Amino acid sequence: MYTLHHHVEESYYSVNGLEKKIEETRKKMYDSYLSEQDYDQVLRFSQELDRLLNKWTELKSPQVNR
Repeated sequence: MYTLHHHVEESYYSVNGLEKKIEETRKKMYDSYLSEQDYDQVLRFSQELDRLLNKWTELKSPQVNR
């Protein structure tokens, strides 16, 4: 049975895993920038970071009408 507690617990773990992935991607992007890799590689990491941050925001916002 689906319960709010189950959903909150599931979101908690999803958010924690997502935060770890965000930090990993941020580090990869910054390391790429520092090592002067081509701009396309830095851009790809930046776009992935944007996608992850949008997902994190979605998970952290109140669950209204869901």
